[in-house]
Amino acid sequence: MLSGKKCFSSKFNLQVITEGSNRIAQWDNSYREVNLQLVDAIGRTIWSSFNLKVNTTKLPELIPGNYILCVHDKDGNRGKILVQIN
Repeated sequence: MLSGKKCFSSKFNLQVITEGSNRIAQWDNSYREVNLQLVDAIGRTIWSSFNLKVNTTKLPELIPGNYILCVHDKDGNRGKILVQIN
């Protein structure tokens, strides 16, 4: 089971949604390029995607655990969300 909590930054309104077996990251700030980074519980980057010009992207398959999905743009705006995989 996947749960996504609201992002700590209202700039992006970052969320993670489940569509079947896919996990999709979605954010409001679609008019700028953004970078995404998925970090595990001990701070290792396990996935990243750069210069996204769309406001959704599919996340990789994840083993159970807690992750932080971080987003930032070239203007220095940042946001993050806790992603829990059970």
